[in-house]
Amino acid sequence: MTTNLAALRSALLAADARTLATAQAILDLLSGVSPPPAPVRAMLALPPVHRKGILLANYQLKNDWIVGPVAVVATDDEGTPVPLPTGAAFTVAVDDTTLLNAEMSTDGLSVTFNALKRRGTATMTFHETHGLLPDFPQGVDIVEDFTPAAGALDLSNPPHSPQPVPPA
Repeated sequence: MTTNLAALRSALLAADARTLATAQAILDLLSGVSPPPAPVRAMLALPPVHRKGILLANYQLKNDWIVGPVAVVATDDEGTPVPLPTGAAFTVAVDDTTLLNAEMSTDGLSVTFNALKRRGTATMTFHETHGLLPDFPQGVDIVEDFTPAAGALDLSNPPHSPQPVPPA
């Protein structure tokens, strides 16, 4: 008899929860409140890189930089950023580990990466461990850093070339 009462109580609580959820959905529809859009894809929060007005597909990583932590963000169907699903965590794999090193944070929501060679192209592939979002790639072009290391002129050995003797 006690088992039947416990089962009946559980069934009533479950029915109450469904009724409450249905009532809340009806109230939301009537009040014009819509649920937040569902995330459909993930990507790294990297700035877009343009060269001569053209958006580059791969991230340009200078070979003497360490980049990160860079957050993983989610977007909806229209590309608008939305919150990541609860419990989302990512892992990363690099197609050529001789060119690029990448490590996820302990919470699986950001990545830090750096070049291991002077030049090359590698792809990082991100996998959401619970299957909440599809895998996504991020291409990386490792490029030379031509930024001057110092702002002052080095006049200890200036370049020179011969010229005609000036007139008197």
